[in-house]
Amino acid sequence: SVLTVLPSKTYGEQLRREEAERAEKVYASLSEKDIEELKAANDRLHRWQQEPDSEEDTKTIPVLPLEEVSPEPLFTKTDVIEKDGVKVLFHAMPTNGIVHVNMYFALTDLAANELPAAGVTAQLLSKLPTKKHSVSELQKLITTYIGKLSFAVKASMKTPESCTPYFMASFSCLEENFAKASEIVSEILTETMFNEDKRIAEILLQIDEETKQRAIMAGHSFGAAA
Repeated sequence: SVLTVLPSKTYGEQLRREEAERAEKVYASLSEKDIEELKAANDRLHRWQQEPDSEEDTKTIPVLPLEEVSPEPLFTKTDVIEKDGVKVLFHAMPTNGIVHVNMYFALTDLAANELPAAGVTAQLLSKLPTKKHSVSELQKLITTYIGKLSFAVKASMKTPESCTPYFMASFSCLEENFAKASEIVSEILTETMFNEDKRIAEILLQIDEETKQRAIMAGHSFGAAA
């Protein structure tokens, strides 16, 4: 089944014309008395909208006393752990049993003209098969054990003079699924098969079309980012 939806250049004007015609018919059916009553009701509504709220009404609005607000910002304790030579930052926060993981891999060994390719690679991950699983099998595992999964190239700027590009892998999962989710993400990062040229071409065409559509629908965000 193929459904094609074509926009109309005249539909908006048609709706406005129909609305004007309905309004004219309703107005023509009103007596002088009806018209005066409508004008009076509209005047009463306008006066009511302009009237300030009474002190009794404003007192019914809930207000949080300043003494209940701490002047100090909420501080989240960060534990620094060294795991197999890798620095891990752990933030103990109430997350209702959900674990959020962000992994950063420095891309300082890549030349500037190679970074766009790294960005494309990030968009291919999880959409290609791995050495152990087909695409459909991989998607089933992700759906079963991972709530959120994304890969991207980001930049971190510590000073105006220095900027470090990172490859970022992020995922969220239930605490009881953490071991399995970590295994799946590790498999995607280290065992993805990049030899399916046809599928990669299809994915890239899809990404290209999605980017064009985002530029059309939200061009202001592209301008702000630039």
